Amino acid sequence: MRRKRRGKGILIFLVLLMLVAAVGFLSTEFFQIRSITAYGQKTISADDISTLSGIPIGENIFKLDKSLAKERIESNPFLKVIDIRRNYPDKVVIEVSERTACAVIPYLGSNIIIDPEGIILGVVDASDGHDYPTITDIYIKSFVVGQPINCGDDYQLKALQRILEEIDKEQIGGEIVEINMKNSDDIYMTSRAGLVIRIGQAIDIPKKLRWLKSQEFIQLNNSDIKGMLDVTIPNKAIYTPIKEENKENKDDGNRGETHE
Repeated sequence: MRRKRRGKGILIFLVLLMLVAAVGFLSTEFFQIRSITAYGQKTISADDISTLSGIPIGENIFKLDKSLAKERIESNPFLKVIDIRRNYPDKVVIEVSERTACAVIPYLGSNIIIDPEGIILGVVDASDGHDYPTITDIYIKSFVVGQPINCGDDYQLKALQRILEEIDKEQIGGEIVEINMKNSDDIYMTSRAGLVIRIGQAIDIPKKLRWLKSQEFIQLNNSDIKGMLDVTIPNKAIYTPIKEENKENKDDGNRGETHE
């Protein structure tokens, strides 16, 4: 019995000794951070991202606080952290993407600049020129730079996000001057040439906005007769000219249709 206890005690001692040795090894310079690299950015330098992260060179890699580093990096509203990972034994790799402005929301004499996800990138004076679509008839409850806009209506925000993400993806923001969100189930846009585009609900947005890259849209948008292009039915676009009151020949049923 004594031999068994002695053998068990020796085993426990050896395990503890190994743990102490392991802890000591993990705490050595071998695991001190020697380099921090960043990729995925476009205009912001990797050195600036490394500095923003606040990760000190020489810190033990196992003490790396990823959540804190992410929070620090995203204090720059134009940066979105995709991943922060340890590359043992002594490297940290940061993957980011850069947010891009895609629309503005008028607010008390200013313009709130947002990205396709509705993240606020900054606030500028309304007199400053821009080439982004203007979001109208959306209530701003509160806002914080670097955070999503708070419009008090999640349904309205999600509808706007779907539209902005597709506009950004298709790179057609330059064609749009206004997105009217008064009715989230009946959304309208206006082209820079004055053509009204009825979107309706924010469903099947890729199919609906596909028309804005079609030859039919380009021809209508460049014509002297302005009107409304109704794309509420994704695979069918209906154009209705807006007739001037002083024209003699009025025909409310005069419509042109474009099918898939």
